[in-house]
Parts: sequence; structure tokens; C-alpha cells
Amino acid sequence: NEKSIEHVSKTINVKNYYSTAKIFAFPSLSEGFPNVVLEALFSGLKVLVYNLPIYSDDIFSKFRNLHIASSEDDFSNRLTQLMLDDSDPKEVGWDIADYNNLILRNFQNIF
Repeated sequence: NEKSIEHVSKTINVKNYYSTAKIFAFPSLSEGFPNVVLEALFSGLKVLVYNLPIYSDDIFSKFRNLHIASSEDDFSNRLTQLMLDDSDPKEVGWDIADYNNLILRNFQNIF
């Protein structure tokens, strides 16, 4: 049913899952640079993550579809709320050109 949770381990059909999903819950407690979170965000999914330093970066700060949980209880509560929310998740907060420019600036600052 539409209120179910499906765990997907490994697949080459990521686009198919993103296009039919409503929420992407990413319960990782440590991340370097979570590409999968960006993929889900740009797919327009509502994305739920734990409050980690990486998500305070400018790259993530402008996504309206990113939800950040502060604890296990908060993660569980937010996931329940997102599952009950019938609003359209396919609205991304970034303009792709703005995002590309930000990535280029950050990359140039590394060197």
C-alpha cells in the first residue's frame, strides 16, 4: 500500500524507485558527502536525515524538501508525519544552475 516502507539493498534501477517514492529516509549517523541524499533531493523526494554537520552546508541548506531529525525519536516522529503528509514532494528548492555554481565555487576553494 502507499503507506508502506520498502528497504532496497542494491539496485541498478535507482531512477525507478525515486520516481515512484514519496520519501527517502536516510538513517545514517555519519557521512562524508552523501551523494544518495542529493540524488533523492533532486528527484524531488521528501528526504529525512539525522542532524549531521554536512547538512548545514550551503549545498543542502536551500532544499525545501530536506527534513532533519535531532534524535531517534524525532526521526521516527518525522517519518510518521511525512508518511501522512499528502502534499506533493516533487518541489525542489534549488535552481540547477545555482547548485552547479555553488559546487564549482566549493571545488575551486579546495585547491
